[in-house]
Amino acid sequence: NLSIQTLADERFFPGFLDFLRANEAFSGMLTFEFTQADVAEMGALEHESLAALFELGYRFSIDRVEDLRMDFKGLSDRGFRFLKLHAGRLLGTERMQASHIHPADLGDLLRRYAMELVVDHIETESQVLDILDLDVRIGQGYLFSAPRPVRPEVLQPAGRSAAAVSRGSASRRAAE
Repeated sequence: NLSIQTLADERFFPGFLDFLRANEAFSGMLTFEFTQADVAEMGALEHESLAALFELGYRFSIDRVEDLRMDFKGLSDRGFRFLKLHAGRLLGTERMQASHIHPADLGDLLRRYAMELVVDHIETESQVLDILDLDVRIGQGYLFSAPRPVRPEVLQPAGRSAAAVSRGSASRRAAE
């Protein structure tokens, strides 16, 4: 997640952009996510910052969608490639603003604009079956996996084993 305050921070953003430029090889693997409310509030400075990130190859996702009345072409043109929608909203079990888009058509509509629908908050197998009927390709939720801490070995520099890190940590604790 990235806040629009970050995009507008004239002291922080240039350094952040330099860091991303130096790590441009990861641009295809990293997607910045913004809430629908934040996207609606973006002004000229935020759009300029988005354009700089998009030029480097970074992509964007719009999250916490509550209203499907939006400019999908405009979002796509600015680098948005994913739209996350709560399973309950897609399936009609949770309230959503009136829309001219039927849930069964949303995935196809987004794909026309080089975007993909991500359905989140999937918690039951029956939801999965209903969502699959809507030709959704990407889903998230507790049914698949609950959030959990990152394993310590994942955070270690390449070449260092977890045992070596553990011994080093034990040595530091003993010295303290």
